[in-house]
Amino acid sequence: MAKNLDEVIKPEETLKAEAVEEKQPETANYIYIGPTQPGYKLVKNAVYFGGIPDYIEAELNEKPYLRRLIVKTADYADKVQKMNTKGTPEYDAANR
Repeated sequence: MAKNLDEVIKPEETLKAEAVEEKQPETANYIYIGPTQPGYKLVKNAVYFGGIPDYIEAELNEKPYLRRLIVKTADYADKVQKMNTKGTPEYDAANR
């Protein structure tokens, strides 16, 4: 016995609008992979959640080569490998 299509699929039940959540812009998390700097403003493996703090930006303005050593946490393994490979810009920045 065949069922009536109106009984099987009720459009008013299946097409309800769902609330759409607006995504907030994601701020990246960063990690400093270089050696600890004098004054301890930049400490090896320090993680910065939601962006780089102003006091770190001030240090990076004084030593712009260190900017290569602040990387997104998602890129950590790749960048550490590059930092330990002679001839790469990351290696040069870490060994200044």
